[in-house]
Amino acid sequence: PSSPSGPLSNKEILWIEHPFPFLKFIKPPSGLDPGPPQPFSYLAGEDTAQLGRFLALARTKGIDLLWAVRGGYGSLRWTPGLIKEALPKNSPTVIGFSDVTFLMLTLQKKGMTSIHGPLIKTLRDVSEDTIKSLGLALHKGIFPALTGTSLREGTAEGPLVVGNLSCLSCSIGTPIEPAWEGAILALEDHNEEAYRIDRLITHLLHTGCLQKVAGIAIGNIIPKDHEESGLVERILHERLSRLSCPVVTGLPFGHGPHNLPLLAGGLYRIDGGLGNLEPAF
Repeated sequence: PSSPSGPLSNKEILWIEHPFPFLKFIKPPSGLDPGPPQPFSYLAGEDTAQLGRFLALARTKGIDLLWAVRGGYGSLRWTPGLIKEALPKNSPTVIGFSDVTFLMLTLQKKGMTSIHGPLIKTLRDVSEDTIKSLGLALHKGIFPALTGTSLREGTAEGPLVVGNLSCLSCSIGTPIEPAWEGAILALEDHNEEAYRIDRLITHLLHTGCLQKVAGIAIGNIIPKDHEESGLVERILHERLSRLSCPVVTGLPFGHGPHNLPLLAGGLYRIDGGLGNLEPAF
């Protein structure tokens, strides 16, 4: 386990367990403690130290998975520096979501896949279906098909770009901005005001990113005020139904109890008529 974004509380440090008997957590090699958060208390470590720690872990033999304990904010500060670094072909698979989006985008730019799924911190709060699906993905490489609600019909296949809506928006114009052309874009977010969700999606529309993708899959978009859930649904319909690609909403991934794993960078198929998103690998 590691923290590429925000710092761990003492409670989170003590709670390191998981429901997968085929996995064994190991302590990081000596000398890889990120140390005290510097220069800001909301970071897990200083940027250069965070990059160095990730590189050291990724290059350590015997580590198969690097599983983020928590999200927060911070990985955008150091992940662009990872672009020019060489990683071994058998680098550990990264697992996480939320702010870990930036790390996953960086790895995808380097031609590597990662798993968009629960953080260690959120394992206690996800559904049994999520745990079962994550176990199959980790143990056998089997990723689930997801079913949601059709917003715009059509079918398409492409590499999956998946992440937090606000993080994906922040990646535009940076070295880790994803390749939008022909991609299946999967979005999720939480704790945002409805107008900010409108703003973020409108920003993606104005940049032309959404007009380039082959399909759009919307996961859990959970507003700060849960009473605005209906308003968010109307925003998604009004903003996205005008696109020419298939669009599916209400898929079980992202913040919330239903956070089924997705293979970022893997080939996926979207069926806007049936409301499906499924692996094509």
